[in-house]
Amino acid sequence: MSLDHNELIQATLCINANFRAVCRQLTQFYNGFLEPTGLQNTQFTMLVTIALMKWGTIMQLAENLQMDQTTLTRGVERLRQQGWVESVPDKEDRRVKHIVLTEAGEKLLKEAFPLWQQAQLAVQDALGAEDAEILLRLLDKVTQVAHED
Repeated sequence: MSLDHNELIQATLCINANFRAVCRQLTQFYNGFLEPTGLQNTQFTMLVTIALMKWGTIMQLAENLQMDQTTLTRGVERLRQQGWVESVPDKEDRRVKHIVLTEAGEKLLKEAFPLWQQAQLAVQDALGAEDAEILLRLLDKVTQVAHED
């Protein structure tokens, strides 16, 4: 059985496909602002989360970023190779490693933050304050739907 044209058109309304397309475009937009620092938006987000956590493990970081540990570990390793983060053994259980910003990572984050703010403000200004707030609430709802079993 083949699908007719109208059924195929319905597939173009797929929330996931449209969301992923917007994410790619928005990522490129933010990356453009962050380009002078050499950071990508995904790396910026990791550094911000690490800074907020101060003393988190990969598992905790993965949970906060809603990423799988394997993908996150690769990303954190790239940050470590650049000298922006380091892995510090736990004082009580040396098998447990905490990911923390290095001085270079803190300096880079301070440099990148105003550039990220410019991108964020540009998007918020384009949407308007009310729509930006609505978008964030809708994204939270979509996340909740995706986590339902």
